Amino acid sequence: MFTQILQGHIRDRAGARRLMERWVSDLSGEAPGWLGGTHGITDEGELFVAARFADPDAARANNDRPAQDAWWREFVKLFDDTPTVRNSSEAETFLDGGSDDAGFVQVIQGRIADEGALRDALDAMGSVSREEMGRPDLIGGLFCRHDEGPEGTQIVYFTSEAQAREGEARELPAPARDSLAAWDAAMDDVRYLDLREVWMASPA
Repeated sequence: MFTQILQGHIRDRAGARRLMERWVSDLSGEAPGWLGGTHGITDEGELFVAARFADPDAARANNDRPAQDAWWREFVKLFDDTPTVRNSSEAETFLDGGSDDAGFVQVIQGRIADEGALRDALDAMGSVSREEMGRPDLIGGLFCRHDEGPEGTQIVYFTSEAQAREGEARELPAPARDSLAAWDAAMDDVRYLDLREVWMASPA
């Protein structure tokens, strides 16, 4: 799986959502290898898009389409500045992975400081069950390593924000604590994006 991650501050929330939904309804059917997407806007107006494709060739083929180029030229006008685009040829899922049923998504981004600790964290997240995590609100997620440098984006899907906040307040079982400790050791310069306004898209 290949993931394109797009981010930037937008001036028109409603306009951005309309254009994203228009892409899904009008352009996605002809997008080669498109597997789906997670889209959201933070309270501060930052748009986050994670578009999943079968492989890099499919993503490039989509970008080369004239209809895609025309849509993109209209889309970038909504941003305060040129949006950031990151590519990820390597993504690992945990628990149930992403879900179109999520009511709340949290994005965690940072610099990979310790490859060994990152490997331990990903292995732990991949082997621990939801019951062992003590987080029934946690559906799953994926970690995308950026092709452009030693950074990564983790996308975590929850049933709802209210249930996620309740889960955060509980004392976690040992497997969950160990997993989070490994993650903390692996990443530096971490920032969080809370996507309360979030919508998903998948091929029909």
